[in-house]
Amino acid sequence: MRRDLLQTVVVKGIAETSAVADAADVPVADAEGVLADLAAAGLIRCRTGRLAGWTPTAEGRAQLVRLVRADPTSRPPDTVHRDFVAVNADFKQVCTEWQRTRPDVTAELTDRLTGVHDRVRPVIDACAVVQPRFAAYRRRLDTALRRFTGGDPDALTGVRQGSYHGVWMELHADLLTSLDRPRTAQDGA
Repeated sequence: MRRDLLQTVVVKGIAETSAVADAADVPVADAEGVLADLAAAGLIRCRTGRLAGWTPTAEGRAQLVRLVRADPTSRPPDTVHRDFVAVNADFKQVCTEWQRTRPDVTAELTDRLTGVHDRVRPVIDACAVVQPRFAAYRRRLDTALRRFTGGDPDALTGVRQGSYHGVWMELHADLLTSLDRPRTAQDGA
């Protein structure tokens, strides 16, 4: 759980305990102790103020890289990156179209997002075989999709509210981190 929570904080950049626990699919009470231990080890720190939450330190980021490289069995298959990139291009087109047509949620746009959603599920499932916490992305994307198709316009691209785009960006970053790959132009850098 320690590595999972460190990786979640690194991927999210900054997040409150409840958001880290939700993303890592662990109970908040369990996350609290592990996050405190990670902070005591200097791998994360708790930031206060307007944007409060746990954030990784440089040492935390470096430690995560060492952990990923030390355990190749925890890496998803390389094919998932190729499969994700193919779906990512279509997802970006859906978001671009949404930003142009907003606030109208059209049936065509909803159908296209649902198609993207159906195509990314096998990618998530392949990752979850070696890192079970990836299954939380499926749940979080399912929730965002239900919110969007139910009429919540912020559920697609809203900021810091569990939007489909926000969860998608975390999934992409987590996948790259887990594969020990840098973000490239192919990823939409």
